[in-house]
Amino acid sequence: MEGEEMVAVGSLVVAAIAALFAWSQARSARQAVRRADKAVQVAEQANRLAEHANRQVADLQKRTQLDHLRAVLRQAAADAY
Repeated sequence: MEGEEMVAVGSLVVAAIAALFAWSQARSARQAVRRADKAVQVAEQANRLAEHANRQVADLQKRTQLDHLRAVLRQAAADAY
């Protein structure tokens, strides 16, 4: 082989190694994106569950307040008679 051919072969080898490295990095990036997407989905689900729980707590507080109001009104009615 002549010097120019060896340089060309060497350049091809370096280019192939760089391409493999780039492919590996792209694969890792795709995996990271999939993990991030999954984390976003889990966070969104947790947020929906928290919102539901907050609504239930608010409903329970309203019911408790109504129960307390009913008890006060019953006592007031009993005291009036």
